[in-house]
Amino acid sequence: MTVTLVLLGFVSGSIPWAVIFPRYLGNKDVRSVGDGNPGATNSFIVAGWKIGMLTVFCEFSKGALPILIGDLFFETSPMNLTLIGIACIVGHAYSPFLKFRGGKAVAVSSGVWTTITHGEAFLVACSLLALGYLIQKNDSWTVTLSMFIFGGFLVLRFPSSELYGLWVINLALFITKHRSGLKEGIQFRSLPHPFRSN
Repeated sequence: MTVTLVLLGFVSGSIPWAVIFPRYLGNKDVRSVGDGNPGATNSFIVAGWKIGMLTVFCEFSKGALPILIGDLFFETSPMNLTLIGIACIVGHAYSPFLKFRGGKAVAVSSGVWTTITHGEAFLVACSLLALGYLIQKNDSWTVTLSMFIFGGFLVLRFPSSELYGLWVINLALFITKHRSGLKEGIQFRSLPHPFRSN
């Protein structure tokens, strides 16, 4: 059963909703804008907020549902839930439906972590991403640093060698998929000068 659930996780993660919805509902190619990433952010840009929100929901769900199924219906062990989570994330990042050129796995990772921590990771992740966005404007660094700091939350709240393994793999994948953006360095947002007149 574990092999089946891991395979389910990989297939679920590999479905490129961010490509499918803009193409068939908005007649747009999500890879034609920005960095060409077949991810949820670009779906907002090319297809508008309605299709963008649908895309985010499905990209999130494809990481959440396989773990939810394993946890609720099969009482899967923490180690096997971790393997399912890894399969979801890797499936998205290296989707066979996109010739193994998938997205950066942010939304699907959010679904995995939210479900595997029973919802606790969601607010933590959103807070870290929001803080990073306010401080600097390089999305690659925001995502990668947020995942790095997220490890501290795991240590404090969910001390588990299985989850540590998932975190390490997730962080390594983020670094790999964001490497071009990371090379541009951290780009701090300029603060208004306190003595400058409007």
